Amino acid sequence: MTNGRELESLLKRLARLEEQHVRLRRLCSILLVVLAITAAVIVLDYVPSVLAAPSRTVEAERFILRDSVAKPRVVLGMTARGPALAFFDANGKLRASLGELGDEMVLSLYDRDERKRLGLRVTAEGSGITVFDANERVRVGLAAIGNQPGLDMFGATGRLRLNLSLMPGDLPVLLLRDSTEEIRAGVALIAGDLPVVALRDGTGRLRLGLGLLEDGLPNLALFDALGRTLFKAP
Repeated sequence: MTNGRELESLLKRLARLEEQHVRLRRLCSILLVVLAITAAVIVLDYVPSVLAAPSRTVEAERFILRDSVAKPRVVLGMTARGPALAFFDANGKLRASLGELGDEMVLSLYDRDERKRLGLRVTAEGSGITVFDANERVRVGLAAIGNQPGLDMFGATGRLRLNLSLMPGDLPVLLLRDSTEEIRAGVALIAGDLPVVALRDGTGRLRLGLGLLEDGLPNLALFDALGRTLFKAP
């Protein structure tokens, strides 16, 4: 096999890893988006009753812990979706909630203005952590689907800009995306711990490939917009 064909083989393997990463990211996104939507749901069923006047009756389905001025600070109760625990600050703002949604567990942390800043979700498919900015936009998502961990980072507009994951075989893959979420650069170690770099244009076409072969020899290839080879070295 020539060096050029070996590099072509490495680039094809990287392309397959990129496709696998996209599928993994779709599953991670489901975890993150659902977390962003449902994190506060666990307290909606009983928050209104928390604001009611104090009661001296201990209710088996709900426990309310109040401070010295009768403000609710901790609530433990049953909702239509399962048991839930909520923490409120001295101003009555929700600061944390933990609840069971069917066979899933959701933990959410809020700032002093009740803006969601961090969420943790555990489902049958895997687990995920979401970090939100001051505008409650998702900025960082960390998830593990089965045995495959992945990290996503989002820009201020909500666009996905960076992916980092371990694919089957513990192969690390780093993908950099442009403002339209198109993959523009990929770096990976493929089978045999061989490093590969691929650069793509705005349409997703491969324009530059760089890799180290098993003998340590570096290979470089340049491609035109139609995928034809313009240059190879060596």
